[in-house]
Amino acid sequence: MSNAVIAVPSEMPGGLEAERTAHFGQAAAFTLVEIVDGVIGDTRVIANPPHQHGGCMSTVHLLASNGATAVAAVGMGGGPLNGFQQMGIPVYFEETGRTVAEAIAAVLDGRAKQFTAEHACKGH
Repeated sequence: MSNAVIAVPSEMPGGLEAERTAHFGQAAAFTLVEIVDGVIGDTRVIANPPHQHGGCMSTVHLLASNGATAVAAVGMGGGPLNGFQQMGIPVYFEETGRTVAEAIAAVLDGRAKQFTAEHACKGH
C-alpha cells in the first residue's frame, strides 16, 4: 500500500501511540493515518459520534467523507463491514497490535488479513 488514509478505531486522545479499540462501533475516536509512498505521514483524529442501533452507516460515511481509503479493525459488525465493501473501502483484520502505530505497521507489511464476514461480530 503506497498511498492511502487508514482509519483505526482508537481511544482518546487518538494518534499513533493511542490504544486501539477492540470494537469499531464502540471506539471513542478514529485515528486517520496518511500513508505516502509506503511511509506514515500526517495523522488526524475524529471523534466517534454516539453509537445508536442501526447507526453504523453514519460512521462509515463519516470516515469516507474524511478521506479514509482503508480501515484496520479487530471487531466490527456486518453492517459497517458491508457498508465499507459497498463503498470500495478495504477493511483489514489486525488483532495483534495494541496501538494505532502497531496496527498500521501490520497493514503496511502485509500481516493484516482482509476482514471478512467470518471476522464480523455476531448479532450486528
